[in-house]
Amino acid sequence: MKSFVCLFLALALVNGLPTSSQEDFGQAMRVFLTRMERQMECPMGTTPILAPFVIESLPLKMASTGLDFQMNITNLYISGLNTYQVVVSDYDAATQTYTFLSDTPRVQLLGQYTLESTVVVGGLPIKMTGDGFLDMTMIDGRSIMSFNFGSDSNGKLTMESFTFKNMTCGEFQSRNTGFMNNVNFSTFLNSVLENGMALVSSENELVDFMTSMYSKMMLETFNPMLKMFTSVDQLTTALIAATGNATTGVVGLPLCQ
Repeated sequence: MKSFVCLFLALALVNGLPTSSQEDFGQAMRVFLTRMERQMECPMGTTPILAPFVIESLPLKMASTGLDFQMNITNLYISGLNTYQVVVSDYDAATQTYTFLSDTPRVQLLGQYTLESTVVVGGLPIKMTGDGFLDMTMIDGRSIMSFNFGSDSNGKLTMESFTFKNMTCGEFQSRNTGFMNNVNFSTFLNSVLENGMALVSSENELVDFMTSMYSKMMLETFNPMLKMFTSVDQLTTALIAATGNATTGVVGLPLCQ
């Protein structure tokens, strides 16, 4: 993705566009995010960009009523991230914060896991440990996310944080296998996870987990590119150039064929 973003935004530099713009950053970013959603599965050489997205190792801790578990996921393969739709967005110039609401119809997580869990059933705590193959799907997700800009010690633009403010999912599907090499235990675990994840989501405790996952991806991807800019105005001009805004006379990159 780093190569894609750098190429996408470097158009502003090679075309010698001005360093400020009268266009609103919020609208320019919304157009860019919409276009990026369609570019995420475009290969750079033989490697996909963000569709799918792969994480080598990801620890997960969750606690809710009747559920307390720690899971470490390895070789996590995430598909469906490129199906989001930006519904509403807003930019606060005073705090340099961009907030947007997006819908994602289906995100699937595949990988391997190790688990330590305590589940309360009928008032009795049951401890479970084991490992197996992860297969979970989130259906009809809706998220409110935000990120804000700042400057580093050299006056270059930086993305300081990326945060999930709220997240809800219509349904969780859990088809994990291999737990304790026991089909009955795997079925029980899947039922617990489906009900537990729905409860956690409704109580908004998934927010910290999603923030940690996306923050790492977004900050590591965008901050090296943002060193090309010293202000949000410069970035706005680059976004307009990259998306082929008619007011600039510059054509953006083509979509995937």
